[in-house]
Amino acid sequence: MKKLLMIALVGGAFAMTSCTKEHTCACTATASASNLSYTAEMKKKDAETWCDSWQTSGTAIPGWKCTLD
Repeated sequence: MKKLLMIALVGGAFAMTSCTKEHTCACTATASASNLSYTAEMKKKDAETWCDSWQTSGTAIPGWKCTLD
């Protein structure tokens, strides 16, 4: 019983920690030679928001598109 409780506590501790990993946002422009890639360590949801912000920041460049790899 003690072993089961210890395993449950350790498993619960891992479940409560935030899972960050390295994400890369790759941005390209079809109408020019502008290709950029940014990498940062964060949660996936935060990385999606971060990459979307790069998508909107390049609106002056024709064909600007950013995707999360």
